Amino acid sequence: MFCSRSYIVGLLLSALVAACGQLPRPFQPDSKADTVPLLFLADGFGVVVRPVADLPPPAAAALAKAVVEELGRAEVPATTGEGNRASYILNGRAAPRAGGGVLLAFSLDDPLAAAGSIYRTKAEIPFLPGADDAAAWRQIARPIAAAVAATLQPPAPQPPVARRRVIVREITGAPADDRRALARALEYNLRRAQVPVADEPADDTLAIVGALTIARKGPDSYSIGVLWTVLGPDGAEIGQVRQDNDVPARMLDRAWPEIAAAVAEGAAEGIADLVNRAPRPS
Repeated sequence: MFCSRSYIVGLLLSALVAACGQLPRPFQPDSKADTVPLLFLADGFGVVVRPVADLPPPAAAALAKAVVEELGRAEVPATTGEGNRASYILNGRAAPRAGGGVLLAFSLDDPLAAAGSIYRTKAEIPFLPGADDAAAWRQIARPIAAAVAATLQPPAPQPPVARRRVIVREITGAPADDRRALARALEYNLRRAQVPVADEPADDTLAIVGALTIARKGPDSYSIGVLWTVLGPDGAEIGQVRQDNDVPARMLDRAWPEIAAAVAEGAAEGIADLVNRAPRPS
């Protein structure tokens, strides 16, 4: 007999929020709200984080320190010192935006590679925090460090191919256009996770239904929750995936397609695991 399994999955919105300002809490269980995935640098040479050019020296030093700390949390050795001949170098440059704010451009350079830069990324911040505002600098540094760590970690093993086909049947709790955007995003990410997505149900097709809840959390934020349920062809529950997060009101008002894409990306892995575990019809 197959037992129903329930998953709570994490979801990072750092790329989206970098353009909108304040970082929300990731979609992850409360008991692990302050944890980060352990990423390991393949060759152990470490990363030298240099102060961002064209920032005031106190701000540049505060950001470099915060990036080093966040890389350390991700198990990537990093320093603002000299490093060694083989250390990767994280360089950055700041430029003011015409409408306000600052654009930070970073490149991760490998001194032993002919190509030089192996990764480039940008982050936009609405203003420069004070040099002593460590919490604000950590929020800015976190997505930068996560991107660097993900670039340097060994390739993740590919999930096994799901043999069961699925159909995204119903999503409740949002306007029709928002539901369609979320359904399309989930189908796209399920295909990326090697889960076959069907246009029409068949005798052995699994169904995915979603329940979306959006509630006012405060004057400037909403709480978003999503419960995904995977059902067998007979309607019996196979398992669930839960997500939740607090999102700034300004983001919910103008960036739903991006939020839907991030939600779907975070849910796809847990749903794929449930699909892979589902028993096949006799």
